[in-house]
Amino acid sequence: VTTAYFTPTCMSKCQKRVSFLDGGGERRPAAAAPFFAAMDGVVQRTQPQRNSTKEMIMNLLAFRWCFISAPIAAVAVSIIVSGCQTTSVQQVAVKADLPPALPPVYEVGKRTVWRMKDGSEITYEVTGIEDTTITGRGSDGCIYSFTIGGFGRSTSWENCSGSTGTQRLSRSGNMFPLQVGNTESWKYRGKNIKGDSWSGMRECEVKGTAHVTVPAGSFDTYHVVCEERGWLRYEWHYSPKLRRTVTSIRTPIAGSNAKPRHMELVRIIPAPQ
Repeated sequence: VTTAYFTPTCMSKCQKRVSFLDGGGERRPAAAAPFFAAMDGVVQRTQPQRNSTKEMIMNLLAFRWCFISAPIAAVAVSIIVSGCQTTSVQQVAVKADLPPALPPVYEVGKRTVWRMKDGSEITYEVTGIEDTTITGRGSDGCIYSFTIGGFGRSTSWENCSGSTGTQRLSRSGNMFPLQVGNTESWKYRGKNIKGDSWSGMRECEVKGTAHVTVPAGSFDTYHVVCEERGWLRYEWHYSPKLRRTVTSIRTPIAGSNAKPRHMELVRIIPAPQ
C-alpha cells in the first residue's frame, strides 16, 4: 500500500477522486479504516492560505501527482477489502428479525438455475422423491441424491465431476425451523467406484442473518455454515420467503485438495403442471 501525503491545494479535488471509496455515507470496510482515517485527518486540517511562488509550484506538482496516485490508492484499498471478505456475495444487515425458516418444498420436475463464479450457469432438476430422499440431475450430467431437510452430504452420486460413489449418513440435531444458533451434525462414511473410502463429520450452525443480493433478486436470509475439520467449509444463505438456499459456497480448508465453488441462484423454474 502506498502512503500518500497531500497538500491543501490538491486535497479538495483529489478527495473527489477517491470519495467513491467512502460509499457515499455507507459503512466503511474495517480493512480500509487506516486509509480513511488518514484522509479525514488531512481534510479536517485543510485551511485556506496564501502561498509563496515556491509553494505554488510544489502544490502544482503535488496536484498532478494526486490524480495519478488516487486511482492507485483506490485499487490498493479495494484489493485489501476483497482479500478480507469470506464471500463475494453482496450482503448487508437485515432490517428486522426474521421468522423461523421452514424446510424446503420439493416437486418433481422443479428446476433451479445457478450462476458460477466464472459466469457460466448450471441447472439442477428434481427427478424423484422417495420417503426422506431427493434424487436430482444436473445439466452437467451429474445424478445425485440427498436427505430432505438438512445440510448433509449427498447419499449417492454418479458422473459428478468424474466421480461416482455412495455415502452413509447419520444426523444429530435438526436446524429446521432455522433460527440463529441452531445446530446439527452429520457423521458420514463413503466409498467410490475406484475403491477409495473415507469417513468424517460435518458440523453445521445458523451463524446469523443477512440481506443478500444474487442474480435472482435481493432476499433476507439465514447464514448457514458447515465445516468438515481439516477439509471443507460450506456456506449457504437460506431465504425463508423462497424456502430454499440462494447461495452455495464451498471453500477448501488449508491442506485440502478439493476445489472451491461459488454459486448464486439465478431463477426457479416451476414443475410442469
